[in-house]
Amino acid sequence: MSNETYNGWKNWESWNVALWIGNDETLYDMVRHCINKSDSVTEACEKFVNIINGLGFEMVRSCTQDGAEFNYENCIEYFEHYEGEDNHE
Repeated sequence: MSNETYNGWKNWESWNVALWIGNDETLYDMVRHCINKSDSVTEACEKFVNIINGLGFEMVRSCTQDGAEFNYENCIEYFEHYEGEDNHE
């Protein structure tokens, strides 16, 4: 039986996005804000992706510096993990 995951995440893109969010204070704070202002993980992830893709400045791009996109599919697993860890205020 083979392991279809990447370092415990569903794929490289999800792992890479999680790595960047978890190690960048600005991104992490955005996740916390979106979780705290949303009624569901899905809504929080959608807000985060919309914020990232709407910023339009170099500090935060629509993808990681490694090329993984900050899109819903690549971010939702991080949000589910974050919510499950009960890290939010």
